[in-house]
Amino acid sequence: MKTFVTLLMLIGVMNGKLFRIPLHKMDSDRGQMTNKRLLNQTPTARANMTPGRSRRASSFAVNMSDYLDAQYYGSLSLGTPPQTFSVLFDTGCTDLWIASSSFSPESGWIRRHHAYNSSKSSSYVANGTKWSIVYANCYAEGFVSQDVVTIGDVTLKAQFFGEATAVSGFPLLTSRFDGILGLAYPNVAQVSNVPVFDNLVKQGLIQDPVFSVYLGRNSSDRPAGEIVFGGADPLRYTGDFHYVNVSHQGLWQINVESVTLGSSVISVNYQAVVDTGCSAVGVPTPLIDGFMEKLDAIEVTYGEYIVPCSDIDVLPDITFTLNGMAYVLTGRDYVNKT
Repeated sequence: MKTFVTLLMLIGVMNGKLFRIPLHKMDSDRGQMTNKRLLNQTPTARANMTPGRSRRASSFAVNMSDYLDAQYYGSLSLGTPPQTFSVLFDTGCTDLWIASSSFSPESGWIRRHHAYNSSKSSSYVANGTKWSIVYANCYAEGFVSQDVVTIGDVTLKAQFFGEATAVSGFPLLTSRFDGILGLAYPNVAQVSNVPVFDNLVKQGLIQDPVFSVYLGRNSSDRPAGEIVFGGADPLRYTGDFHYVNVSHQGLWQINVESVTLGSSVISVNYQAVVDTGCSAVGVPTPLIDGFMEKLDAIEVTYGEYIVPCSDIDVLPDITFTLNGMAYVLTGRDYVNKT
C-alpha cells in the first residue's frame, strides 16, 4: 500500500520567528478517491446561480463554525422532538453518524459531546446492524438506527444513520463536532445505501441534485463556512464555475494534471480527492523531500519542518492545474499565521 504525506497546516508567527509545518502520513485508500456532485454541477444549477440573484426556493443553506481552519461543522437535528447536534460535512465519506447515548459514559470524549438518545424520540425505529468506518487516521463504530433528520428548514423521513458507540484517532478524539455527515457516493456507504444527500433528492426536498461548500479562513468570521444543498450561494463566488470530471465514482476523485512549485514541476497526472473533511494538501511521500528543499524548510522532527516567517512573501507559488485551469496559491495562501 502506498503512503502519502499530508500537509495538515502551516502555523506561523511574525517578528522573525519561525512557523511550523506539521506533516502527517495518510492511507492511500483515503487519499486516492473522490466524487461527482460537488464538481459536476448541472447546467440548470449553473444558470440559476448567477451573482446577484437569491437562492432558489428549492435550495437551503447551513452555516458552519470553524475551529483552527481545520474543522468546519454545522447543525442538524434527529428525532421527535428534535435533538440537535454539530456535524462535520465531509465529502470524504458517505454516511451520517452521531454519538450515541450507548457510548461508554466513562469516555472523556462523550462527556464533551452531545449524544442521540433514541428513547426520547417518538419517531425512532430500531435496526441494530453493526457498522464501522476507517478514516485516514481515525475510526468510528456503532449500530444503525432510523429516525427523521432535520437539516436547515427541511426534514428527511425514515433516514438510516449510525449511532457511534466508540471512536479512536487524534482527529476524532479532538473533534468539536458530535458526528459526521458524509457527502460521497452511495457505493462506498457502510450504514445506508441511500445516504442523506441522495435522500434529499429522492424525497423531493431539493430540485437540483447539487450541493456547494464554502470554507472561510478566519475563524472569527460569522459564519465561517456554509453548505448549500440544491445550488450555490451567489454571495460566495465571482465569475463562472469551472468543471472537472470525476475519474472514479466512490469519493470525489479527480485527475490533477500538474502541480508546480514556482517554475518546477512537482507532479503530473495524479489522482486526488476533494475532501471537505480534511484540512490537508497531500502529496506522494517520495516528492515531499524535494518539495521542502525548494521551500528551504528544515525538518526539526519527523514530518515537521520550519522556515523563517520573513520568507513567507518570497515563498514560491504552488499551482494546481485541473482540467486546463490553473489554481495558484501564494505563500500567504498556504501559510497560516498564529
